[in-house]
Amino acid sequence: MRSVLQAQRATFEHLGCIVEDACPDLRGADEVFLTLRAWRSWNTLGPLLEKHRAEMKPEADLGDRVRGKAERFRHRQRDDPACRNHGADAAVSGEVRVHALRGEPGSPFDATIDWPKEIEGTTMEHYIAWMKSAYWITVTFCPAISVPAGFTPEGWPVGIQIVGRYRDDLGVLQDGPRLRAGDRLRAQAARYGNDLKHEAERQGAT
Repeated sequence: MRSVLQAQRATFEHLGCIVEDACPDLRGADEVFLTLRAWRSWNTLGPLLEKHRAEMKPEADLGDRVRGKAERFRHRQRDDPACRNHGADAAVSGEVRVHALRGEPGSPFDATIDWPKEIEGTTMEHYIAWMKSAYWITVTFCPAISVPAGFTPEGWPVGIQIVGRYRDDLGVLQDGPRLRAGDRLRAQAARYGNDLKHEAERQGAT
């Protein structure tokens, strides 16, 4: 997957972008998202858990840890109605117009697997941990769009996530299609160049 995403640097450069390596400071994003999710899950599923536990998957067991998160969020919501990760928002927005991130941490997994327990040697500590690359961006409130980036050697699709500045939804909606169009133009140019090379070699042989 890394090589597929790395190849997209050329597409961005072909579109006139200055591409630089960056690592937004998303410390706290995990805690914010899981707390928000715990609060929503507790308020949505909590009353149903006692009566319908047998019909729910194991991950729906809202234990003391989840209840604690939900309660903490209730108090935090009272003090800060916005309850969003301001630090992560600033880190993603900044002076950079867009951040290009991997859309998913791993390749598609077999439908018989409930969720990936490990990705590239890293243990996934809970059943939505494998989606961190997406939900960390969610708590920044920054607009994001995922577009196809290519395929792994095994033929699995790989997506790239375009993250824009806070409230620059239009910019993201414009940049996503541009990336796809630029990728196609780059591929066409490469094929055209190969065709010319083969033709020159054929003419030289004759």
